[in-house]
Amino acid sequence: MTRPELDVDGSLLLLSTAGVVHAVDIAGTARQVAFGPSHRLGAETLKQMRSGRLGAEAELQLAGDDRPLPQHGTRWTGCGSTESTTVRSHRAERLEDGGLHVVLSSSGAQGLEMDLHFLARPGSSCLTRWTSVRATELPLTVDHVSSGMLRGLAAHGDFDALWLHTYDGGWCWEGALRSRPVTDIALYPESCINAWSVETTGSWPSKHVLPFYVLEDRAAGISYGMQVDACAGWRMEVGAESGTVYTQAGGPNHAGGHGRRVLHPGQLLETVPVVVGTAEGGRAEVVDAFHRHRWLHQAPREPRRGVVYNEYHATMNTLDASTVAAQTAALTGTGVETFVLDAGWYSPQTPEGEVATWWALAGDWTHDESRFPAGMKALAEDLNDAGLVAGIWLEPEVAGLASRLVAEHPDWLLRRDGRLLLDAGRAFLDLRQPQVRDHLAGVLDGLVDHGYAYFKFDYNTEVVPGPDAAPHGPGQGALELAAGWQAVLDGLRVRHPHVVLENCASGGGRTSYGLLSRTHLGSVSDHGHWNGGWRSFPNVLRAVLDVLHPSQAVSWAVPEPDLSLAETRYRLVTGLLGRMTLSGPVDRLDEGQRALMVEAVAFANASADLLAKASVRRHGPEQPLHRTEALTALEVFSPAGCLLGVWRQDTEDDRLRVRPHGLREGQRYHVQTFPAGAAPHVLVGGSELTLHLPERFDAVAVAVRAVDTNCREAT
Repeated sequence: MTRPELDVDGSLLLLSTAGVVHAVDIAGTARQVAFGPSHRLGAETLKQMRSGRLGAEAELQLAGDDRPLPQHGTRWTGCGSTESTTVRSHRAERLEDGGLHVVLSSSGAQGLEMDLHFLARPGSSCLTRWTSVRATELPLTVDHVSSGMLRGLAAHGDFDALWLHTYDGGWCWEGALRSRPVTDIALYPESCINAWSVETTGSWPSKHVLPFYVLEDRAAGISYGMQVDACAGWRMEVGAESGTVYTQAGGPNHAGGHGRRVLHPGQLLETVPVVVGTAEGGRAEVVDAFHRHRWLHQAPREPRRGVVYNEYHATMNTLDASTVAAQTAALTGTGVETFVLDAGWYSPQTPEGEVATWWALAGDWTHDESRFPAGMKALAEDLNDAGLVAGIWLEPEVAGLASRLVAEHPDWLLRRDGRLLLDAGRAFLDLRQPQVRDHLAGVLDGLVDHGYAYFKFDYNTEVVPGPDAAPHGPGQGALELAAGWQAVLDGLRVRHPHVVLENCASGGGRTSYGLLSRTHLGSVSDHGHWNGGWRSFPNVLRAVLDVLHPSQAVSWAVPEPDLSLAETRYRLVTGLLGRMTLSGPVDRLDEGQRALMVEAVAFANASADLLAKASVRRHGPEQPLHRTEALTALEVFSPAGCLLGVWRQDTEDDRLRVRPHGLREGQRYHVQTFPAGAAPHVLVGGSELTLHLPERFDAVAVAVRAVDTNCREAT
């Protein structure tokens, strides 16, 4: 695996990693010279580009700074404190894994010190960027600071050829791709001082837009990406300057995200990390580069990789000892590894059998004896005896207003302007306080001691824009709150490395590597399988897997008794293109449905290794996420082979011809299908695979692996 390297030629700093070079002029203010594939940026090219060095590597605006003429509205460039800084030193630290951490240290007016951080990791063409700001003499108020920037894009002047690709967020519909030329966001090569920005607030970082975007230069044949590793508010900006395009990203600023930060002498502000990357080609090639980075350096290695059963869609919060026993019996012999108890296990049921209190009692994480008279430890032992790992759902960061925690520990709860912060009948724990983090650690350790080795962490309500954080803004308070939750997760993984962690926030509210780098898995959508929503779930999966690595993507597969066998296959295949999570009343399936479920579980277990080191490609027509009128496909490919899911929706088309992307030309591959017998058993790389789906709302999955050329393969 290639190691990043640093070279300094006079005042030109060159950081090279996996075929990409980042060039910075460090004479005076640190200014970007170039960022791109190294074979395009030879010594002579860089020498020519250096004379036209670009703007600063980061932008910093302090309260009281003048706003230069181009900086208006949502545009934050040419910031006064940035321009006052001078690089005083640079240093490089070689990490244990061979990575390289480079720091450019600058100083400016009013005792300002600013460090620019560049982290390059082995095998990855992406760089992680962040900025540190320190006050040394006088108090400083930070209004804006970026974590990283890319400048000088579309230098050829053809702005119509530069396309911005963003991914919409949403409770149920996360990942919708939105693509347009930058001229459609009012950026032009001449007389343009405009900028386009997205700023999120609060503790759901992906509720509006997922924190990843791509700028594709179709004229130059190269694309650039940025990913913000936030678990609270964040900001992106795309603007025009000097006939080119720039982009910057980081945490919230004062104007848009309540991110004001006051630094007294000796205090330090460290920004939200961003990852920047580039690749020759288009959006898909940049996604490949980021997925490689995510797999190598951000996705924690999961201690187990078997299929999970979550009982939520079977009981809808009415679970008890009898429902768990029935589902456990139905899962015997299926190959399912983990059984997760979802919401409601801690609250009493009403006489009508519906849960009236599970929402209001969140925070009191002790079991309800009417549901589980033998207790949670005995329940975990029963699951273990049945050959299942015990898992459990919690919302650790919230407290329902009827909970004992709210009554007994009002000082543990978040406030703004002295009043309790509430959302839909929930209060929020102030995880900035060590005693609150210690309380949660004790709750989680107790459940581990009882035998639970899988935690699904949900987060159905949010803090907007943040809590009291005087003298700072509430957006800064939200970042500090998020850091408290990150610390809880980090400590849990250190103490209990065998426990699997799932990140969920009503499905897609926290699809961000600020948290996904600390949890093994991330839930895809809360789209549900009611009201026909299951029909468009493959569309959501196709969309969000550009941002969420397939090995981490918890994808629901919910067989139900009233489905046809074709519809059962349709739901099951969706679970096979990520980390399969079964749900639904598995104890009430008929013989044919159960046989399909068992076959799908075996397929998922056998193909789990294909999710490692994987990236994705979409096949078939694009359509809005809510439409179900296409024959559509998704490919997850890796060095070991590929997985292909094909779904026929409400369309006359019944055959799809696919040339899998991730196969080597001329190499022979073995083909396994779900259901068995749906395709040929051998495929040659570079050729097409034809899949026939005679029924509407049916699906097939295909696993493709290279054949050992020394062995004969049956056809």
